[in-house]
Amino acid sequence: MASLFAIQLVFLALRVQEQSISSDASLAADVLVSTATLAACTVCILTHQRSPRSSTLLGLYLSASVILGVARVRTLWLLPLDQGSLRAVVILSAAQALSAVTLALESLESGGGTKASNSTSDHKVGSPEQYSSLWSRATFVWLLSTFWTGYRKVISLDDLPPLDTRLKSDEMCRELTLTWARYDHRVRYSLLRASFRTYLSSFVLAIIPRLCLTAFTFAQPFLVNATLRLMDRPDPDTNHGKGLIGAWALVYLGIAVSTHFNYQYQSFSIYLTYLLNGKYLPRCQAPYTGTRTFDPSPNYEEG
Repeated sequence: MASLFAIQLVFLALRVQEQSISSDASLAADVLVSTATLAACTVCILTHQRSPRSSTLLGLYLSASVILGVARVRTLWLLPLDQGSLRAVVILSAAQALSAVTLALESLESGGGTKASNSTSDHKVGSPEQYSSLWSRATFVWLLSTFWTGYRKVISLDDLPPLDTRLKSDEMCRELTLTWARYDHRVRYSLLRASFRTYLSSFVLAIIPRLCLTAFTFAQPFLVNATLRLMDRPDPDTNHGKGLIGAWALVYLGIAVSTHFNYQYQSFSIYLTYLLNGKYLPRCQAPYTGTRTFDPSPNYEEG
């Protein structure tokens, strides 16, 4: 990421000097890109130090940067270039290639202590999906080891990956009990509000892929209309046609990825059912079975 930031600064300096490939809007966009890359460097450093899994935000940023950067590079290569502007375009092409390499490295699995400290990596528990990157989860790469095991032998229960730690009853009770302890239990719907606050991030994350899928789906009629208008022209523009090909590829790729995450978060309703059962049932059964749920404070009383 630091190398990518340095190359983008070099390109910005060259673009300021070459008036043939610069404008007020392009210079402002390059400044924003450099600022975003600097912020991404900070996120990358913090992720490597404190998280056993690659940052989803960083993966989304690099993915968008690689996809949208292709159009920038192609546009500059189509311009009439002199020796000075050619150097700037070559630097931008190198930055684009480095962005793709950075995205590939960030999408690798975090095993072996490559994404966090060795102490964190040595204490990994739970499903491999919890430690997989954005594209590893999107393409189900984290299941390849299980598929390979099933291909080599008759798979058994011990060969399956561990259960997601968020589905364990003790952890579920701990999270909700800590949140519910901040509410007045005599107030109506306090348990419902505590449950919603506990899963607020999951509710928000379920909205994003659905919005993306809706946007890509509604983009198809506009692309069909643009394609028909291009075909009706007596002398269609070749560059316009290539741009439409890229737009169609981007839309269908976006539909595929957003559909995957949409179905993944649709399963959250089933996951939430098990989650709430795991939280509520132990609390309801504790007074009658003689067991204790998690005690959030010394003054907490069961029942």
